[in-house]
Amino acid sequence: MTGRRFEQLLRCLHCESVPNNDRLTKISELLELVNSSFQTAYKPGKNLWIDESMMLRRGRLSFRQFIKSKKNKYGIKFYEFCTHDGYALNLDIYKGKVTHEVSSLSVVDSVIMRLMESYLSEGLSLFMDNYYNSVGLANRLLSFKTHTTGTLRTNRKMNPKPKIIDVQNKYGIAKKKPIEIANYNVNMHRQMYDQMILYYSSPKKSIRWYKKVIFHLLHISIWNHVKNRLFRFCT
Repeated sequence: MTGRRFEQLLRCLHCESVPNNDRLTKISELLELVNSSFQTAYKPGKNLWIDESMMLRRGRLSFRQFIKSKKNKYGIKFYEFCTHDGYALNLDIYKGKVTHEVSSLSVVDSVIMRLMESYLSEGLSLFMDNYYNSVGLANRLLSFKTHTTGTLRTNRKMNPKPKIIDVQNKYGIAKKKPIEIANYNVNMHRQMYDQMILYYSSPKKSIRWYKKVIFHLLHISIWNHVKNRLFRFCT
C-alpha cells in the first residue's frame, strides 16, 4: 500500500458519538472491547501494579493533562493495570472532573477499584506509587483479599512505622531501607510496554484526539500479543 493510499483511508476513519455525558463516548466501546480481550487472553500471576502514562497531545481538549514529571508533559493520561512483567490487563483514561458522578470514594480510590474489579478476592498483590497508595485504600483492598505494597506520602493519614532491613543497591553498596520499599523496588516495573512501543511508535498528527487514542491502543495490543506469545513459548 502506498503512503498516499494509507492517508486516504485514514481520513475516512471516524467514530460516532453516542448521546450521553461521557467525554470518551467516541472510543468508550472500543476501550471496553480492548480491555475485555486483554483479560481473556492472559492469566496474570500474583504480583500486579498500577501506574499511569501520558499519550502526547498538545491540541485543545477538555481533559488534556499537564504533568511536569512526565516525558510527554501534555497529553491524555492513561491509567494502567498491568502484570509485573508489563502485560496490560486493564486501561482507563482520565476524562477530567465529572460533577454528576457521586461516590463515597475519592477519585484515586475509584480508579483503583474500577481497574481491579475483575481481580478482587483472588488473593493477589498490588504494587503502586505514592500517588495512589494510602492506608485507607490498603484496608479497603485487604477486605477483598488483595494485598498492597507501595510508597506513601508523608502527609497521608494513618501512615505505619515500617521495619528497616539491609539491602544492596545496583552498585553493591549496603543501604538501609524499609522492607516494604525493598519489595516495592523488586516488583514495580514501570511502563515496560510504554518503553517498548516507543521504539516502534508511529504517532500521527491529527486534530481528532480519538484517532491518536486508537493507534495507541493498537500499539498496546501488539505489545500484549508479543508478551502472550513469549509466555506460551516459555511455558
